[in-house]
Amino acid sequence: MRGYGIPQAAFAAECMADDLAPAIHMDPLEFRMKNCMPEGYVDPHTHAVCNTYGLKECMEKGRELIHWDEKRKEYENQTGPVRKGIGMAIFCYKTGVYPISLETAACRMILNQDGSMQLQMGATEIGQGADTVFTQMAAETTGITEDRVQSFHPGYGYQHRLIRALTRPGRRMSAVWREEGRTHFQGQNSGLCGIHAG
Repeated sequence: MRGYGIPQAAFAAECMADDLAPAIHMDPLEFRMKNCMPEGYVDPHTHAVCNTYGLKECMEKGRELIHWDEKRKEYENQTGPVRKGIGMAIFCYKTGVYPISLETAACRMILNQDGSMQLQMGATEIGQGADTVFTQMAAETTGITEDRVQSFHPGYGYQHRLIRALTRPGRRMSAVWREEGRTHFQGQNSGLCGIHAG
């Protein structure tokens, strides 16, 4: 769990859930189940429909595997300074950028006359390793060695990437690199091409 204030907000919400559940005499897991976004939920702003996200299924599986109900009952009436306990926390981050709820990715790969390559993209390197990953993807796809691949960020004039992260841009951009390299670059000597994925 990382990035952009989400861990802090999730920590606060989960602490609050653990305080509220016993205050209303409810099992903490059941409290979270009742307050999860239901399948079929329609976002009031984007009107996007949540068809499935697996959080409730994840909690049910965890409940079964760690014997949640049995241990909660076993640890219920403990006394003394040293006690056993069992707890849980959940986290689910909704993807999709407002207002279009669509993640897009694009790149431009420039093959220079000396056989080196420039990658142009809107995905920003903020210390999460994006440039390294994208360089590796491009090198693997085209066969050009990593030392001859240079990532280049044109700035605000090339805005084909809306999310500033790594996992989702990495996933989206990997399809772009593969398509770009296999379709346009393998067997080519030089050129300029670009592709978009949405």
